[in-house]
Amino acid sequence: MKREILLCGASIRSLANAAIQAGLHPHCVDFFADHDLLLLLSHGRGTLAGRINSFADLPERTSDVPLDIPMVWAGGLENWPEVIESIQRVRTVLGASTEAIAAVRDVHRLSKELMAAGLQFPCTRFSHPTRKPAQKGNDGQLFAESAEATDVASMNDAVWLKKRYRGSGGNGVTELSGGSLVSPENSDCYFQQKIDGVPMSATFLARDHPDQTAGRDANGHSQVQLLGSTIQIIGWKALHASGFEFCGNAGPVDIPASLGDELLQAGRTVAEYSGLRGIFGIDFILKDSRPWFLEVNPRLTASHEMIEWYSGRSLLMDHCQSFKQKSRQNVCPEDHSYPSANSTKCVTVSAPSSFVRMIIYSDRSVSASEIFAGYRESGDAPEYEASGTDFLWLNERSSSVQDAPMFWLADIPAAGSELLKGHPACSFYLSGNSLDEIAALLRDQAGNEKGFGNFFREMRLSPENLASQLTLLGDQFQREL
Repeated sequence: MKREILLCGASIRSLANAAIQAGLHPHCVDFFADHDLLLLLSHGRGTLAGRINSFADLPERTSDVPLDIPMVWAGGLENWPEVIESIQRVRTVLGASTEAIAAVRDVHRLSKELMAAGLQFPCTRFSHPTRKPAQKGNDGQLFAESAEATDVASMNDAVWLKKRYRGSGGNGVTELSGGSLVSPENSDCYFQQKIDGVPMSATFLARDHPDQTAGRDANGHSQVQLLGSTIQIIGWKALHASGFEFCGNAGPVDIPASLGDELLQAGRTVAEYSGLRGIFGIDFILKDSRPWFLEVNPRLTASHEMIEWYSGRSLLMDHCQSFKQKSRQNVCPEDHSYPSANSTKCVTVSAPSSFVRMIIYSDRSVSASEIFAGYRESGDAPEYEASGTDFLWLNERSSSVQDAPMFWLADIPAAGSELLKGHPACSFYLSGNSLDEIAALLRDQAGNEKGFGNFFREMRLSPENLASQLTLLGDQFQREL
C-alpha cells in the first residue's frame, strides 16, 4: 500500500528527498518548484501539487490533494497560524498545534520560562530599548524587560537588534545604534540585546511515551531527545547576503556534555510549557561555553538533512511517528523505533563526515538559464539507494555521502525563472571529514577552469574568501566551547 504525505513550506526540496528515502510518496507545495524538486518527483516518486506565491494561497492549493493524506509543514508557515488552523479543519496536520506555536513564538513567555529554568536569554524589550515606558507582550499585557538588570545606562552601552515577530530566516532583523533609535508605534517588532558569539541551532524530538502520562518518563522528565546541533552561517557578504540573512549551516558538531545538558534542559522546558511535539529547533548563540537562547522553530528545521545524513535516522519519520494517533493514514511502518530519549549527547558523534550547506544569494537580477543551464541533468534522476546515501545533485559524485570529500548543487531554479538581486539563488553543499578539509576543498576550486570553478565565477564568488570564513567560523566555535 502506497504511503502518502503532503509537504508544504517555503521550500520543501530537502523534505521531499527525505520522504522518498523513507518510502513515502510526497505531494509537494512550495514557493519555487525548483528544477531538482521536479526531477526528484519524476517517474512516480512524488507529485507537485502546486506552487504558491503566498501562504494565504495554501488552503486552496492543497484542496485537490485527497483529504485522508496528512500534511507536514516546513519553514515560514509558523508565521501563518491562521492558515494551519484552516487546513487542520479538513485535514490531519502532523505538526505543532496553533496553541503550541503561539506559546513558543511569544518572546516574553519564552524568555520567562527559559530563565526560570536557569537558562540564559538576552535582554529583550518591547519598546525603545533606551527608554522605560510601559511595555506590552504579544498578549497586550504589561511586563518588564526580560533581564534582571534594568539600568538604562548599561542598556545604552549595549548593541541592540530589532526583530519582527513574524520574521524568519533572519529577514527583518536590523542592528540599531543609539542615536538613530526610533520606537515603533506598532506591535510587530521587539528589541533584543545582541550577543557576540557563534550562531547555532539545536534539533529536538518531543513525543508522548506510550506508558507514561503528560509526555513524561519515569523520572518525571519530558520525553525530549536532543538529536544534534549545527553551526549557522549568517549574513556572509561572501555569499552576497546582507544583514542577518540565513546562509546555511555546518555540522552536525560534537558538543561537550555540559552544553548538551543545557540544550536538553531548554528542549524539555519548551516542550513542557507549550505542549510542543514532534521535531523542533531552538536557535542560540554560543558564548563562553554557554548558550544564549533566541527563538524556537516549531517544525522540522533546515538542519534536518545534515542530522539525517550523519546519523542514518529519518527525522521526518520521527516527526510523523510523534503524531501517529492523529493520522487517518498511517505513514509510518510498524517497526519504526527510537534510540533512548535520555541522551544529552549529539547522536551523530560517531559519523566520519561533516557537511556544509551554503545558500548563495544573487548579486544581480539575471535569467537563471544563464547560470544553471550547464548544471541541469539531461537524463533521468539517479536511482536512490535504500541506505539513503545517494542524492540528486552530486554533480561531482562519490559513491556515497560517507565518501568525502564531495560537493553538489541543490535548489536549482527552474528553467525560464529569474534570479532577483538579493534573493536566494541556490544551495551549495560540501562534505568532508572536517571543516578544515571542506575549506581545503573550496580552495582547490579557485583555479578550476571548468565544473564548479566556472560556477563560482558565474556567481561572482571567491572560493578563497568562503574557505577563509569557514575556517574562521570553525575556529571561533572551538574557542567558545
